[in-house]
Amino acid sequence: MTVFARARPRCVGSLGVMLILLTFGCFVRANTVTISVGNSAIGGYPGPYAHADVNLNGAGTVATITITGENHAGNIYLIGGNTAVALNSNGASTVGSFTGTNSRSGFTPGPFSDGGAANNVSQFGDFTNTVTSAGGFMNTSDVISFTLTKSSGTWSSAANVLSANSDGFAIAAHIFVFDGTYDRGGDPNGALNTGFAGAGPSVNPLAVPLPATAWMGGSLLSTLGVFGMIRRRRLQDA
Repeated sequence: MTVFARARPRCVGSLGVMLILLTFGCFVRANTVTISVGNSAIGGYPGPYAHADVNLNGAGTVATITITGENHAGNIYLIGGNTAVALNSNGASTVGSFTGTNSRSGFTPGPFSDGGAANNVSQFGDFTNTVTSAGGFMNTSDVISFTLTKSSGTWSSAANVLSANSDGFAIAAHIFVFDGTYDRGGDPNGALNTGFAGAGPSVNPLAVPLPATAWMGGSLLSTLGVFGMIRRRRLQDA
């Protein structure tokens, strides 16, 4: 019996595991972008101000983008207003399926709509898509989520759903700085200040665990490979 014949069962198990990892691993990635650059209006308040999670579906055509406001140094950073979120899509895309929440009492987030493209968003440049949150401070959100659907073709991974514009920014958010006080000297707008914050298309991929069935399948193939190798050795020794 040849060396190849002895080694083949082991190779079958290893190749099986590799095929499963490649099959299930093509799109099981997410990307997180930290929004930490504030404009002059909010630059005095410490960032980061928010972060954006980008999750791409298996077909590579629809990304779910979730913007979450941060809390720092006693400040609560909420998101809202006209051009609540601006982003630069890598290829023509449309936004939709909007949701917004605010964990604090008294707030009514939204309603939300597609704001189209935007030019000169503060110091952060032009963006291909925006999300509008109607109303003012009491309509802000601490989490805004929406879908970005590619008009044609696919994205290869969550990391290249967004791309930098000519000013180097991939996403921006309209931030309301809040310290928990709703009525400030009779002013119903309880925000200390408002301004924009942005970020480049920084890549921070997060591996998503493989489905249990994938690991089970790989383990089963490896086990079969080991038993096959033992059986062949016994037959040769007989």
